[in-house]
Order: sequence, then structure tokens, then C-alpha cells
Amino acid sequence: MKLCPYGLRCGVRAARSREMSESLFYYIYIMLDREFEFYVDNQTELVKKYNGRFLVIHNKEVFGDYDTLREAYKAGTKNYPLGTFMVHKCGPGKENYTFTIGPQFVF
Repeated sequence: MKLCPYGLRCGVRAARSREMSESLFYYIYIMLDREFEFYVDNQTELVKKYNGRFLVIHNKEVFGDYDTLREAYKAGTKNYPLGTFMVHKCGPGKENYTFTIGPQFVF
């Protein structure tokens, strides 16, 4: 079985769904690490502009800001595949270092 970029298993069959899930989770985590890093590096400026709003972050840019998590998630999935964008409630301090990438994963 071949390994695709980012360690995803490709080819004839996925050997085990658990391994596939773990590989997919790791891929998503790596992809979104840069989005989260963007948020942390720019948190002060983002809070001044978007405090209390839900942000959709994709490719180290704010795609949009929304009143609710649901609105942000819907906008994100309408424009990007799951796992390629981050939804984050903007707020000051380290206590706001939580983000959502889908219904299954909240960090």
C-alpha cells in the first residue's frame, strides 16, 4: 500500500479504518496548525477587529466573520473542503485557544 503526501494511505484498500482515521486526523492537524499559528501570531489585531465573532480562517487569511458558529461553519463548508479551514471564536488571551474543524474535532 502506498503512502500519499501527509501520510494518508492510498491504493487498493484502506487496511484498517482506524489507521485511516488516525492518518486523516494527523493530516488535518498538520494542515490546520498553520491556520492556528496565524491566529496566535495575529491575535491582538484580530481581537481589535473581530472580538466575539466567529472567524473562518483559510490559508492564513480571515475568509469571513460571523455571529454564530453555525453560520461560520456553513460558510466554510460552502467554500472549502472540510479539514482545510478553521473556525475560531475570536477573543483575547490564551483561554481562547480553542478551534473547531468539524463536528468531530474541537481542539
